[in-house]
Amino acid sequence: MNTVLVTGANGFLGGYLCRELVRRGYGVRAFVRSTSNLQALAGLPVDVWIGDLLDADNVRASVYGCDYIIHAGSATAANPARNLSVRLSNVQGTATTLSAATRAGVRRYIYVGTADVFACGDAQQPGTEQQPIRDKLYGLDYIDSKLAATDMVLRAVQTDQLPAIMVHPTVAVGPCDYKNTAHMLLTYLYHKRIIATPAGGRNYVHVADVATATVNALTMGDLYESYILGNENLSFRQLFDMMAQIMQIRAPSRRLPAQLASLMGLLGDWRNAFSEQPGDYNSTLIAMAGDAHYFSAAKAVNTLAMPQTPVRTALTEAFHWFKENGYLD
Repeated sequence: MNTVLVTGANGFLGGYLCRELVRRGYGVRAFVRSTSNLQALAGLPVDVWIGDLLDADNVRASVYGCDYIIHAGSATAANPARNLSVRLSNVQGTATTLSAATRAGVRRYIYVGTADVFACGDAQQPGTEQQPIRDKLYGLDYIDSKLAATDMVLRAVQTDQLPAIMVHPTVAVGPCDYKNTAHMLLTYLYHKRIIATPAGGRNYVHVADVATATVNALTMGDLYESYILGNENLSFRQLFDMMAQIMQIRAPSRRLPAQLASLMGLLGDWRNAFSEQPGDYNSTLIAMAGDAHYFSAAKAVNTLAMPQTPVRTALTEAFHWFKENGYLD
């Protein structure tokens, strides 16, 4: 039996990766921190490894006996925008797994990044893997650190001939988001905390499709290549309308004016600077919401056989799961 080390195994995507790997008959070593909530792994026959991605010796030991690594562990906090712990976790955490993978001689190393490291496009010409690496930086340590980590993987490929593939999801949605990391807009809309619609948009994809394509990358795809894992490009107006129909509520009808958006961002920055409890937004997140972050996943669909489950299905499943599990009470 081939064994896969999965970092970030208890996360939203990590749980789906572990379930998909088990379903296909792989052995799974689930790398988690000592403080991790393991609900996403409940009932799965996986070998739980307690560790810290910043501990090089621990990471090196965790790889022993593994044939593959899927590095999905990542700090995703975006508020405040500048966060040293996010940068340290994503950069140094990638460095330790790369070193361990090279030393162990794994058959394949799959790095899970983010589509935000690529230049995004519009609805007519969405961004692709061929676009220059991120041409517009927002001052967000999450994106900056994922860009730095991506560069590290590329260097390991060039200098150490590491057999790596990079997959870059867009915004993954679906059920079993125990920490509500990806569905804040859905829950806020349900509780009428969103009263106006930003001008921009995003690409959305079912988290199960991301897991399928990522596991496929263990045996499919071209080494040293990047693949954007996404599906539908939706403006926030389209997204909120879709969510409102699913939840049978009224969608916001007003567009968020640019000047008001800027003011909200500044107020968010002020709160973050003087409060121990970060708010819901900052000027960086507001600026990003004003832009269209649209991408094409054609390369992953063609090469990694990535499914394209309708986003409406993913959001419907997510809503019912949140409701059944008390997240909307």
